[in-house]
Amino acid sequence: MDVVKDGKDLGLLQPEKRMYKASRQATSEGSSCAYAPNEDLVPELPAGMSDDNLRVVLQAYVNPLVSWVWIGGLTLIYRHADLPGSG
Repeated sequence: MDVVKDGKDLGLLQPEKRMYKASRQATSEGSSCAYAPNEDLVPELPAGMSDDNLRVVLQAYVNPLVSWVWIGGLTLIYRHADLPGSG
């Protein structure tokens, strides 16, 4: 899946379906994501077919500001760790 935003090529995503032997269930979650400082793009495998069964329906989710959750978590860990210079 080629990802383009505002005419700029952001890369190629390759979602896949994985089968886990332990649960014997397949997952259709996107195993590849497009990361940016302000949003993540998570594709999913085909959600189904169109009403005329001629087209595949795709879904992709944009998760805004996810990287800031990680930055905040790492900041909290650093601030509360017993490290020199951590305040």
